[in-house]
Amino acid sequence: MANIQHRDIPESQLHEPKGLTTAPAGSVYVATGLATATWRRMGVDTLQGLTGDGGIAGRRLVTNGSQGFNLIADAAYGTASITSNTINFTTVAAVDATLKTAAQFQLLTGTGAPWASANLFNTSFSVDRLTALVTGMYRIDLSMSVKAFPTASAKLATKFCVNGTVFSERNHIAKSNAAGDEEQLSGFLIRSLNANDFVQVFVACSAAGSLLVNDADFTLTLIKAT
Repeated sequence: MANIQHRDIPESQLHEPKGLTTAPAGSVYVATGLATATWRRMGVDTLQGLTGDGGIAGRRLVTNGSQGFNLIADAAYGTASITSNTINFTTVAAVDATLKTAAQFQLLTGTGAPWASANLFNTSFSVDRLTALVTGMYRIDLSMSVKAFPTASAKLATKFCVNGTVFSERNHIAKSNAAGDEEQLSGFLIRSLNANDFVQVFVACSAAGSLLVNDADFTLTLIKAT
């Protein structure tokens, strides 16, 4: 009888791994480190990284609904802030008294809007915008402290705008009731952003004049990477 090397055995004559007939469904064959192995469910102690993963960090595995996994960003967030500002921002009076018309909103930038970045991770900041670097669903937040309105009865509204053209459907409004009034204005929305989409804050005011935004926080927070 001729000797046959194991590597030369035809596929049809190969046998299943030892112990497979009694192994629980969904289990895998895991080495014990003692020259033996056992059939069991895969646990976190088995996931020790991927050899040759290219140094990818900050990712996590999620099921893809097709009996597989996707490697996605673990997190993304960033903040743009205005801190203890004392310089006025010049407003133009909006024709639409409801402050709903997107075309009448002004980009909150330049003199009176000294945005600065903080806590950037998988996002970037430039002058007056936050840019998403990961595609996914985001929460966009704004909190603003207004120390002075253009007039004693002025209304102020804010909108978020994506890529300089797509405005949020809803706006957030604060109103002055007397000279020297101070108000807090806040709002948020959840929407999808593609990688390299940027978001900015726009304002509309019912009166022309000087608006003082003393403090503000504008943030992007990734809810789910897609």
